Amino acid sequence: ADADADTIYELASTDSVTWSATSNTMTIDIDAVNDAPIQTGGTVSNPTVNEDSGKTSLGLAGLTYGTGGGADEAGQSLVYEVMVIPDPVFFGTIYLADGITTVSPGFYSLTDLQGMQFEPAPNQNGGPSFVQWRVVDNGGTANGGSDTLSQSMMLTVDPVNDAPMLDLDADDSSGAGGNDFTTTFTPLGPPVLIVDSDSVLGDVDHANLQSLTIELTNVQNGADEAIMVDTTGTSLSLSISTGPGTYTLTIFGDAPIAEYQTVLSKVMYSNVSLSSLGTDRIVTFVANDGLQDSLVATASVQMGAGNTPPLWSNLGGDIIYTENDNGTPIQPLITVNDVDSPNFDGGSLTISIAANATANDWLRILPGGNITLDGTSVLVSGVTIGTYSGGHNGSDLVINLNANATAASVTELARQIAYVNTSDNPDTSARTVGFVLNDGD
Repeated sequence: ADADADTIYELASTDSVTWSATSNTMTIDIDAVNDAPIQTGGTVSNPTVNEDSGKTSLGLAGLTYGTGGGADEAGQSLVYEVMVIPDPVFFGTIYLADGITTVSPGFYSLTDLQGMQFEPAPNQNGGPSFVQWRVVDNGGTANGGSDTLSQSMMLTVDPVNDAPMLDLDADDSSGAGGNDFTTTFTPLGPPVLIVDSDSVLGDVDHANLQSLTIELTNVQNGADEAIMVDTTGTSLSLSISTGPGTYTLTIFGDAPIAEYQTVLSKVMYSNVSLSSLGTDRIVTFVANDGLQDSLVATASVQMGAGNTPPLWSNLGGDIIYTENDNGTPIQPLITVNDVDSPNFDGGSLTISIAANATANDWLRILPGGNITLDGTSVLVSGVTIGTYSGGHNGSDLVINLNANATAASVTELARQIAYVNTSDNPDTSARTVGFVLNDGD
């Protein structure tokens, strides 16, 4: 009962014969008993959120409380105390409405309680875990009363697959930033690694990976370019595919991350082209755990300023020399090109008989077309491109070139290099003749 007072009752007794009455009184004391607070609004549910889902309201915005004993307890005050929270490291954190202030066991206002949020710990899932609080009035617990309403909610975090993590240069020492890497390839140099020594490959919720795809996205030199890797000592397999301007190397197999890491550390770029200068090459990397791809990591391969040697083309086959001929051109269709030299200043063209040379073998510049000689000077269309020496008695013919010697003029010169034999009874063994052009760079 919600009362606390003294009540007086009168008791009367009679007999059946005569009327007389005597009265007595007794007093009954009624002691007050406090009632616990009650929930007057809102709901308390058991939220389920996804792993790594960020902050989510606990749904207590409409929660209100009142005193539980009716009008005689209406003047009581209420306090709110959080008793139990989840483990913030292995499950998640409770925040106030500002999303910054973390909640720990202790006293809070009703407004604080209404605005509380939950954020799962990174890469953690499972449950249930509990949030427990109590509402306490100041009516006390005398005579068996209750001053406390205890409530709780159950939190569950559903697992969500995490993508693999891939970083080609963990400390960004190459200067690329993010999860990327940059390096330099020297034309005609050896293959270069396109990942740093501190590359990292991982997955927080898988022990194995399924594939690592590496794609050269802007092939410039066709089959001369390649991505290379060594899978020795692992269970992994390789496949290669090419498309317009692309070269794709796929490493695959259900294998431990450590095996993929070993292979990743050996990925190299190779280019055997004589004209590999120009556009930086872009190589992308993507790891997959069977459910999700990693973020794309990119290796930029800069084409260094190394010297690319001249390139001969249109080489002919064997020639036949007729005894006493004044000179038979050796390579009448030959062409020279040099992608990184506008001229051959300081360079040279050397023609030599590499096999079966005799004292009667001569190598000479055969005037003709635009080629003329003036002493030891060699002219193309009247412009001196160099000077020559040697070429007789089986010796090398050497033309030292100057700044006027362009690819076009040296092409004309090379086509006029001729073989002569001064004997009337020449050795008929086949001669092997070589052309070596140095661009002077």
